[in-house]
Amino acid sequence: MSNKPTIVGIGGASKKILNHIRRNEPDLKFLCIDNDEENLKNSYTRTLLFKDFASIGRVLDGENDIVVILPLGGNFGCDMGQYIIRYLINQNKDISVIATTPFTFEGKKRLSAARSAFRIIEDLVFDTTVFNNNSLLDKLEQQISLPDAFRIIDEIIYDKLKEKFL
Repeated sequence: MSNKPTIVGIGGASKKILNHIRRNEPDLKFLCIDNDEENLKNSYTRTLLFKDFASIGRVLDGENDIVVILPLGGNFGCDMGQYIIRYLINQNKDISVIATTPFTFEGKKRLSAARSAFRIIEDLVFDTTVFNNNSLLDKLEQQISLPDAFRIIDEIIYDKLKEKFL
C-alpha cells in the first residue's frame, strides 16, 4: 500500500486541476466527483457521477489518506463539497483540503458562496489550504490570458500538493 494520498476533486472545475496533477504524477490515485456528466468528460482520471454518498464510499474503500481539491464558486463544490467532506470524515478518512476561491470577475454571488462554504469546511478539516485566485494573479507582473491564469493556478496547487503530501 502506498503512503501517498488519493486525490479527490469535487466539482467540474477540479477536473482540469486533477488532469494537470496526473500528467506530473501518473502513479497517484485520483477521483473526480460531479453531478453533471458533461463536466466529467475529457477527464484523464477516474470519475464518479454523484448519485449518493454510498457510491463515493465504494470507490474510496480502502483509501484512508485523501487530499480534496475543491475549487469553490461553482454550485456543486460550494453546495456539496462540505457534505462529501463530512461523509469522508465520518468514514474515518484522513482528509486534507486544498481549495480555491473564484476570480472577482466571476461575480459577487460566486465569491459569497465560496466564502460561506470555506468557513464550514475550515471548521470540519484541520489541514485546509485556500488559494485566492485574484491574489495569486496579483503577484504576476504581466497581463495573462484566462487559460494561462488557470494553468498557473493548477501549477501552484500541484506545487502545494508536492510540498505537503508527496
